[in-house]
Amino acid sequence: MNNYGDIIYNVRLILIKFIEYEYSNRIVLKKPISWYEWFMDNYDFIYDFI
Repeated sequence: MNNYGDIIYNVRLILIKFIEYEYSNRIVLKKPISWYEWFMDNYDFIYDFI
């Protein structure tokens, strides 16, 4: 069985890879120029997510 340090290290690697993946594959803009256009483009995506 792995020790506590190995488990923490592996969880940390998984989280880092997940964050890198999310950042590189983001569909919705984080800081849009026009919030109205952003909402009109993404409201269906937000609705499906909820």
